[in-house]
Amino acid sequence: MKNRPFMSRELSLFYIGTIVLAQPYWATEIYANFDYFNNINLTVYEKIRPWEAMFRDPWRIYTTCNLFWVVKKHYNFGITRLVHECPRFGLMLGSMCLSIVFIVADVLSVTGALSAAMPLGINPCWKLCSMFKCLCDTIILDDFRIALDKLRARWIVRQGI
Repeated sequence: MKNRPFMSRELSLFYIGTIVLAQPYWATEIYANFDYFNNINLTVYEKIRPWEAMFRDPWRIYTTCNLFWVVKKHYNFGITRLVHECPRFGLMLGSMCLSIVFIVADVLSVTGALSAAMPLGINPCWKLCSMFKCLCDTIILDDFRIALDKLRARWIVRQGI
């Protein structure tokens, strides 16, 4: 919803359409989690767990990249100046970037690339990723458009436009 004002109608429909298309995976994931945690069938969970990031995180990565683009393109702010003007955005951008770092670590761990460092199955990376996502979504992003508009107004006053 935060991206919607900055997206064309076609892109918005594609964005929502991909979310709808991901729902059958989530029904399977619910079943697999139930089986895994009740020791019924461990193989289903282990087979679909590597796919989880593909059905969970492309929208997060797109939103993060889009936010950087919107700030640069529509508001004419550099990231360092934006962080200097509004440290809350620095915290938000840092949280978004850390969530992506933990997305990558989660994908590497469940695909076996980090098998020496972490066991296959449950790992802490997705929890840390979720923690940083929640920080952005529920605490910081609530008024991001209003804050960007205030920053833009301040920038216009300083430029004398």
